[in-house]
Amino acid sequence: MQAFQTEMRPGQTKLLDLCSDEQRGPPHAGDFHDGSIPTAQMYRHIAAPPDVGPTREPDPFLISLSSGPLIRAAVDLRLRAHALQCFGSLENVHAVVGSYFQTMHQRATIVHRPSFLKCLPSILVSASADYVTLCLCMQLLLQQPSANCRSMQSSLHANVKSTLGLLEALNDQSLEVVQSRLLCVFYEMGHGILPAALISLATCAKVARSMNLHKRSSTRDVLEEERKRTWWMLLNLDRFLSVISGDPMLCTRDPSIDDTYPIDDGFWLRDVVPPPLTSSATARTSYDVRVGQLAPECQASQLAGKVIRHVFDPTPDAAFQLLEAVQLEWTLMALMPLLVEEELEFGN
Repeated sequence: MQAFQTEMRPGQTKLLDLCSDEQRGPPHAGDFHDGSIPTAQMYRHIAAPPDVGPTREPDPFLISLSSGPLIRAAVDLRLRAHALQCFGSLENVHAVVGSYFQTMHQRATIVHRPSFLKCLPSILVSASADYVTLCLCMQLLLQQPSANCRSMQSSLHANVKSTLGLLEALNDQSLEVVQSRLLCVFYEMGHGILPAALISLATCAKVARSMNLHKRSSTRDVLEEERKRTWWMLLNLDRFLSVISGDPMLCTRDPSIDDTYPIDDGFWLRDVVPPPLTSSATARTSYDVRVGQLAPECQASQLAGKVIRHVFDPTPDAAFQLLEAVQLEWTLMALMPLLVEEELEFGN
């Protein structure tokens, strides 16, 4: 290495090193202020991160995309470590999950509790990234604002959103991912983060459709019922957000008149699944028939979709418009007392 000294001001000198690219380290933007063209040295440093030592864990973002299983395993490992940091211990995980099933689960009965709890002991050992993300979303929903809190866009909320983006980049399409996004929509909607809630819902709808959650299946098992409940909850939130935001553009199609509603929530919450695990209630079912808690909400969301279409996409026939408006009003007035009754029984 060569060196020479340049005069800075009387009595002070600065030592300048003339060294190789490897010795100099990564260049900076200021190195090219004189209009010179960046050399291959800069691009080498951009393409490859500096070596910080052999003990550093491999970053999943730097693993070749051709190694699909390898990068997924690295992400699973990273998120399990993140879960340990967020929860602190397995006991805290159980406490958060238990609180979720006693509160929010009563309102959004989309997760099958026995299947979920079966995997819970392995959350810090071998759980997948999408399962860990669902647990983090449960913790997110239980967050309460402090006295001086001005926004609920917390660090956990940002971490959950980043994790969902990572799973999307890995093309991870699972029921847990859709459920995680729905819980995130609930959080954003409940705390007035409406732009984010609308975007989260639109993304959730695209993922759900790519998984064919909107298609009817002849299978009648727990997983299929869970998929159906998740899709119906997505429809309900879509129409609710459309009404409160004034945006008539729905992210999901209107359900068919023959689409069946979820089974009675009483069976689902008590983990009792009656054969043949299907609900006979559809849009044709009379409102005075007891169909559980979620099904009336599905009935209301169907009516909300009709109202949205009636208001924002009217027919040119004025007489038909008037007749439809009267029918929608009568139907909504008949459904309202039943919804109030269901609300009073919430959680009992």
